[in-house]
Amino acid sequence: MIVIVDPARAGPEGGDRPARLARKQAAGVGPDRRLHRAGQKVLRRTLRSLRDAAKEADATTSARPLVVHQLRVTTRRLDAALGLFEPCLPKRSLRRLKRLSRSLRRGAGRVRRYDVMLDMLGELGIDSPSAEQVAIRSLMDELRAERVVARRDLARLLSKSKALKRLASGSERLAETRKARGPLLLPGGTVAGEARRMADAAAILLPEWAAMFESTRLAEHPCIEDLHTLRLFGKRVRYTLEILGGSVEPAAFGAAYAQMEQLQERLGVLNDHCELVELLRETARSTGETSGNGDASAPHPLTELADIEANRCIDLQHQFVAWWRGAGGETLVRLLLAAAPSKDFEAVDAGAVEDAPQPEPPVVQTVSRRGVSC
Repeated sequence: MIVIVDPARAGPEGGDRPARLARKQAAGVGPDRRLHRAGQKVLRRTLRSLRDAAKEADATTSARPLVVHQLRVTTRRLDAALGLFEPCLPKRSLRRLKRLSRSLRRGAGRVRRYDVMLDMLGELGIDSPSAEQVAIRSLMDELRAERVVARRDLARLLSKSKALKRLASGSERLAETRKARGPLLLPGGTVAGEARRMADAAAILLPEWAAMFESTRLAEHPCIEDLHTLRLFGKRVRYTLEILGGSVEPAAFGAAYAQMEQLQERLGVLNDHCELVELLRETARSTGETSGNGDASAPHPLTELADIEANRCIDLQHQFVAWWRGAGGETLVRLLLAAAPSKDFEAVDAGAVEDAPQPEPPVVQTVSRRGVSC
């Protein structure tokens, strides 16, 4: 079903858009803050958020989809902070935090995938023929049982994590930083430059991100794997932009961040439907390619659904590539370049951020889905 959605309001955070963007920018630190001092502040705050999210996920027996989603998002924010402040982090702490983030994200990711697939299958079965509805209900029962196992594994991980226990006991050694002027790294280990202040980091990274996005826009015939890589890179940029928000003018931050959200929403929709196709086809193969009613010539009901969803994925891919090569990608590159601070940039007034004018959210045509893929 094709509907009109506002990507800036999609997902659990919702709410008033200008105020929400102001809160995102307020999460950053001042432009004159030294990199290692900023890293200490951001890491402590992020680790506290991770501790709270883990506690809530562990205390909730059913692990509500929103709780699991917030846990995954917090690990993404931790990854962005580790990537930005890596030059200031002792190697031992860096390894521990990366290992913690990776294990929690994978554990929560398994549960989250079941939530998204169950949601999409529920919508898919509403208008399906009776034979397909029976197959969908059977598949959903299997996924619910598997989700229980994944939830138990996540609970076991949360209870046994030594790093989480350190955070729960109030220890902040994992957030210790050292004064350093080291290289800012892009995904893949490419050195972008050296920075001492947050404003320096923003001035270096935003143009580099714009250049990397521009190179993907010019790529011919991007496949699903290429778009998946772009989606992951977009996540890192989005959450790093939050940290650098204090070094960016409020209006420029709001415009760039909203465009990043739109990129993530479009790619998230495409990714979810591609995963649904894989699930339907794998289930059809494992249960037998025939319909199960004795007619060997009749295809499995899920195979027919998978073919329909595969065609939808192709349409979504073409829509995204047209948007990315056209006004959508061009606008994002331009906004990131415009948001890069100059050397004489002054600190953002936290009160002024709330009142800063924000651009009207673009309305796009995309596929409705519940939840946000992160």
